[in-house]
Amino acid sequence: LENAMLREQVAVATRENAALEEKVAGERRRLETEVDDLAGKVRAYEQLELELDSAVLRAGGAPEPGVADAGLRDAAVAAGLSRPERRVRHAVLLAQRLLKA
Repeated sequence: LENAMLREQVAVATRENAALEEKVAGERRRLETEVDDLAGKVRAYEQLELELDSAVLRAGGAPEPGVADAGLRDAAVAAGLSRPERRVRHAVLLAQRLLKA
């Protein structure tokens, strides 16, 4: 009798575990999709930022941004600057390049 009860408890626990694993797998897929979407938006934003920098520099008569400018942007991200701080730093660097031109 005790053995049958334990087997039933194991069966219930196994079903609950399977349901939880399925739920976690679905949530993981949803989160991975969301991360992929956000990564795509970031890439598009970064490309737009490069195009805007190039247009501003051309309009100001300065040489277009190059690999070093992308490195500065990556360094700002790596330094953990928030989006507003990074934008301000980037705007200052862009203004400095225009003044040198």
